[in-house]
Order: sequence, then C-alpha cells, then structure tokens
Amino acid sequence: MVQFAFFFCMFSFSVGVSTIIITLLFYLKYRKKVLINLCLFVTSISCTILWQTIDFYGTILSNKLPKILLLIQVFVDTIGAALFVANTPFLFTRILGLTINKFQKIIFAICGLIILFGGSYLDLFGINKPILLIIARTIIFITFIYCVFLVIHNFKNLANRVLKSAMKVFFIFSILVIPIVLIPPIKNHPWYHSLPLPLYLFIINILCIVFIYKYFNQPVFLQKNILTNHFLKSFNITDRETEIIAHLLKGFTNKEISDKLFVSYKTIETHLSNIYRKTDVNNRIQLINLIQTNRDN
Repeated sequence: MVQFAFFFCMFSFSVGVSTIIITLLFYLKYRKKVLINLCLFVTSISCTILWQTIDFYGTILSNKLPKILLLIQVFVDTIGAALFVANTPFLFTRILGLTINKFQKIIFAICGLIILFGGSYLDLFGINKPILLIIARTIIFITFIYCVFLVIHNFKNLANRVLKSAMKVFFIFSILVIPIVLIPPIKNHPWYHSLPLPLYLFIINILCIVFIYKYFNQPVFLQKNILTNHFLKSFNITDRETEIIAHLLKGFTNKEISDKLFVSYKTIETHLSNIYRKTDVNNRIQLINLIQTNRDN
C-alpha cells in the first residue's frame, strides 16, 4: 500500500507541476494578477504533495532517508505551509472581486513568516515544542476558515456561473475532506498514511486546471480601471451604457449618475435594466462583481 501511495504522490506532484506551468502560461497571455496567486496556491499544495512523497519514500527505506532528502522535505513542508497562509486569502479575495486593506496584508504576511521561521526552527534544529506546532496548525486552520467565510459571505453576489459552480464544488469538497487532513485523532489511524491527503490535493489540482480553462481563458473586463473592448463587445454595451457602468464602478448612486449625465432618473433605471439583461445579472452588486472578478489586478 505504501508503494502505491508513493507512486500516486509522484503522479500527483507531476500534475501539480503541470498546473503551475499552465497557470503561468495563462498569466503571460492575459496578465491577470489573480493567476499569480493561483500559481502560488498550486505551488503550496504541490510542496505538500512533495513532502508526502518523500515521507512515503522514507517509509519504504525504513526511515533511512539521505540527509539531502530530509533537508528538502523540511524546506518544502515549511515553504508550502507559509505560502498557503500568506497567499491563499489574497487568492480568494481577488477571485471574489474584493479588495484587501493594508492591515490584512500585514496580518497575512506576519502569519506566513511565523510559519516560515517557526517551522524551520522546529525542523532544522530538531526541537520539539508542542506550543509552536499548535500555533502553526491553528494559523493554517484559521486561514482555511477565513477563506471559507469569504466564499459563504460573498457567494450570493457572484454573477459568473462558472465561478459560482467552482466555489461551490471547492467549498463542499474541502469541508468533507479537510477534517481528515487536519484532525489529529483521524491522522493517527493507519489508513490515513495511504491516500486521503494526496488524493485530496490531486483532485484540487485537477479542479484548478478545469477552472483555469473554463473561467480564466478570456481577456479581462477591466484594465487599469477602464472597461475593455472585450467586455463591451461580449455584452453589446453601448457608449451611454459604458458611461453608466463606469460611474457605477466608482460608487455613484443612480441619482448622482443622472445628475452627471444630465438625464432623468428614469432614463438611468432603463439603461441599467438593459445592462442587467445583457450581462445576465440581477442587480448592480452582481454587475460590479462580474467586472471586478475579471480584472487585471
């Protein structure tokens, strides 16, 4: 069983590397910064897969791993966890079309550094301090819960059906599997060391590839805060509708837009109704989300 798990992990890791390459190629094509976050996310889970692969290899060798492999295992374990904590909140924030403030950036950076230096301190010097392990696991778990909260809180505002389906699948699948990965009593069962973690990460990689091709495989809708020709042509948006959407993105109310464009309030409502129909959204929040989730930064 261990041999099978080892080869499956190797295969899963190769899929992860392929996903990273695909993500980078799509970034070079469309220049969407969210793809950098997605690439870092896939890198973090690929590090975990590589750590698990080396762990299985050590079991096959009766725990007689060469020192170089032990160092690589420590490195990928620490880097993977630190990347997950420092980057994943940014990934979900950008995917959901939200903004992140400086305070949040500092908090995520600090948490990532705690994992990075704390993990290195424990592993490289062979120091067993349970409190540091508890802190590290708690930070990782809180990061996961924070991302789940973001998805739940903003799910109703998502306008893109592919994005909505992807968030739903990721949420349900992770909620079902994460307890197997994180809860220590479950981890102590012998069968844990076979497939649950590498299988979960393998499926996440496959889902990322599908998500990239179905959702990110198109030019941005908003570039440098200006609506792109791709967006305008895709939804057959008129010049007047373009002006109205631009004002919506700046946070103006219907009354403020009518005053700026010197038209009646009713005219603005009519234009908005046409825009909602063309873009297949129900309200201004979904319209803004449709555009913000497909921007260049």
